[in-house]
Amino acid sequence: MLYRHHATPQEVGGLTNRDRMRAAIRRQPTDRVPICDSFWDKTLINWREEGNLPAEADINEFFGFEWRLVHFDSSFRFEETILEETDEYVVRRNAYGTVAKYAKNVSAPAELLEFPVSTRADWDRLKDRLHWHPDRFALTGFYSFTTAWTPPDQDWEAKLAGLDALKRTGDYIAAYCYDAFEATWRKMGHELALIALMEDPAWMREMFDAQIDLLIEGYAGMRDAGATVDGFFMASDLAFKTALMFSPRLHRELCLPGLTRLCDFLHENDVDMIFHCDGDMSALLPNLVDAGVDCVQPLEVPAGLDVRELKPRYGDRLAFMGNIGVQEMRLPLPELEAIMAEKITVAKQGGGYIYHSDHSIPPDMPFDRYMQVLELARKYGSD
Repeated sequence: MLYRHHATPQEVGGLTNRDRMRAAIRRQPTDRVPICDSFWDKTLINWREEGNLPAEADINEFFGFEWRLVHFDSSFRFEETILEETDEYVVRRNAYGTVAKYAKNVSAPAELLEFPVSTRADWDRLKDRLHWHPDRFALTGFYSFTTAWTPPDQDWEAKLAGLDALKRTGDYIAAYCYDAFEATWRKMGHELALIALMEDPAWMREMFDAQIDLLIEGYAGMRDAGATVDGFFMASDLAFKTALMFSPRLHRELCLPGLTRLCDFLHENDVDMIFHCDGDMSALLPNLVDAGVDCVQPLEVPAGLDVRELKPRYGDRLAFMGNIGVQEMRLPLPELEAIMAEKITVAKQGGGYIYHSDHSIPPDMPFDRYMQVLELARKYGSD
């Protein structure tokens, strides 16, 4: 069955998908819960090979999703270079200057081998590269987890035309970007970044501020050149399954000032902030509230997050996106339905909830079961 749930102004309530998403993110009542989700690349490949997903299908239209992601590049803008390729993998130096090994035909993060920043001298040599350039904005992703990567189209007029076409769908448009820590560790590696947080916090604060400056300067450049969006979707994996990578106090001291500055700038430009963090991000939520973040995502179930508990505590200050566990999706249908009914019913009260899985739909998810999940999301997301 094909799902075509794109709202038009003529539908009941007069809401487009963009209207519905904006209302939910801003914790306002709406006609129903918006529907969005994410997939591993191999998931879609499997479903196409099984004959369940037409090769030419627009994923948003097929599943009835209500957002579209465009992308902002926070790299040093080095030229992408393939260093080695075999039948099993590709070794590539990406635009950050990071060398990574990408396994073929596997949905998994790359193995990171080498980083461009290991000393302050490296940083001082490279930091002037972090300014706005039209090539930083693209309609497609800059860094795929797979070997099926191609350079984004860099013709500005073509990108503006493509963005305009996305807007005409009536969907919500969000710019995928990295927060200060995510962008910084990608330039130096997790190990050195976490050590530097303790041993040289002033250096880390300088690099964090450089990323925030780039995002503000970058969106101002996009805006002035006609490329506006509805929201930023900010990736920031600051947590493991059971705790943050570093303390909330350190985040408050080093990250919160810049994040607050960015949120203020975005809100002045009528742009929302959706903050993505895998793992147990619960200890981070007070900081995100103080920064002005509008919505948090994806609320991983194995990390102990539960929207039924978070909504009463933070629902007056944060919207929630996610928390429908990919493991819960595998339960017998009556159990899955009971969980989704309770979570969505609690989370949607007064507005402020968007359906999404608690991460991304994995390659071994049966297509038919996933379609049942979407049906349940629509059933319990409607008033």
